[in-house]
Amino acid sequence: MENKAVEKAIFQTTERWLYSFSGWKAEIVAIETNLEDHSGKITTTYGGIGGGHAEGVEDGLFGTATGFVRDEERLWDLRSKVKVLGTAIDALPYDERNLAIMKYLEQRPTKVICEKMFIDERAVSYRRVKAVRMIIRPLLRFQMFVDDVNQKLKNINCKK
Repeated sequence: MENKAVEKAIFQTTERWLYSFSGWKAEIVAIETNLEDHSGKITTTYGGIGGGHAEGVEDGLFGTATGFVRDEERLWDLRSKVKVLGTAIDALPYDERNLAIMKYLEQRPTKVICEKMFIDERAVSYRRVKAVRMIIRPLLRFQMFVDDVNQKLKNINCKK
């Protein structure tokens, strides 16, 4: 029973990552734009001993710098996820790759996928599962993915 729960958590986490892929790419662009817009703009003024609001300036500066560090860390995480997942998608055979792109990245309905690939819903379902299972292998070597699966399992165990 526990093995099935682990397999299910791995599969569901993979699908969640696939659905998140396009959003992650957009978030990367947004963070990069934000960092570029604010690069070199962290400045502070010093009003001399007892002058100005040095304490408030330091707090504001620290908060801004902390935000940039968080953005840099988030950017690194997102780039890593997109690279690993993109590589896994690119490694799929042609039909499975196209199906994965339409289903998860473009989020097209199954009916549209059937029409575009000239296959029935059962074949779409079969190829979807096959594609996800093929993507799982390289993701299992990626610590952030394993951590997400472990978190999912922990959440499942907490609900029991």
